[in-house]
Amino acid sequence: MATLMTLSGFVWGGETSAVPFLNQAVTAREAGMGGASVALVDDASALAVNPGALTRNKSFSVYVTQVTGMEGTSRGSLGLAIPVGKGAMGVGGNYFRPGSVDLTNDTGDSLQRVTPLDCSVAAGYAHGVGIGSLGVAGKYVQSKLGNTASASTVDAGFLSNAFLRQRIRLGVSGTNLTGTVNYDGTEEKLPTQYRAGFLYNISQNWLLAGDFFSPQGRDSYEAMGTEYWVKNGKSWAMAFRAGVNTKGPTVAEGFSGGMGFQFRGIQVDYGLNTMGDSELSHRMTLSYAFVPAPQKTSKTPVSQNQTRADSDKKDPVHFAPWH
Repeated sequence: MATLMTLSGFVWGGETSAVPFLNQAVTAREAGMGGASVALVDDASALAVNPGALTRNKSFSVYVTQVTGMEGTSRGSLGLAIPVGKGAMGVGGNYFRPGSVDLTNDTGDSLQRVTPLDCSVAAGYAHGVGIGSLGVAGKYVQSKLGNTASASTVDAGFLSNAFLRQRIRLGVSGTNLTGTVNYDGTEEKLPTQYRAGFLYNISQNWLLAGDFFSPQGRDSYEAMGTEYWVKNGKSWAMAFRAGVNTKGPTVAEGFSGGMGFQFRGIQVDYGLNTMGDSELSHRMTLSYAFVPAPQKTSKTPVSQNQTRADSDKKDPVHFAPWH
């Protein structure tokens, strides 16, 4: 077990719980925003970030992310979401492979060389509750380091409706709320983490997001990020992002940035994070949101009140350009 904790701390910056990869940024957009996303997320990755935000998916959406960074390590995630009645459901998965390592005993003697693999699969549902939406997800986690350990856990979250002239949203979530993994008789808690944050629409194309994190076994920290979209009508759009968080020992280790390109329902995002000691983490996310064909214009006259009612049904703080 000591070998696993040393390995995880080396890769993820000193986490003290088992399988800490569960609390890392899921998409390149989230990473580029410094990790601030609990009120920002509006795609299928909401399942992992804030299950309550699954209702932001107004049509079928899917994403896949690949992470590269330290030599020999790899990480990826994928998921999909679909509206269901007045709610939405999602499924997804996540994996982390740190490369081959040597297992040692208490005296430092090498016992065997293994290739660890951590992974998780989850499914969740969110439903509107008047002032916002509540979501919950069940997750199965498996960790392999010599022997294989597994656990089941629960995530939950809430996302408010937009308020104050439709400019602000608030979100809260708790991940890995239950469960432990057992390595050769030693139980380790899953990395429970609570977070709360906001999304503020500065202008039609410019937003600001901030999160407060309270992870188990570590000091709390903050994250802040901004995103600006340059749009060309409804054909394409490009996003530029920058963020920072106070998770590391120095602010210099918390800077991040990225960009995205969207064409119709397809979006490609890139995120770059500093990791300390001149190490960089690169994320690429490919996502797709189904864009329904435009409806034919009705020849039946529409009253002004009906037009306004239809307009109010739209999601006013939804920044993906195709919405």
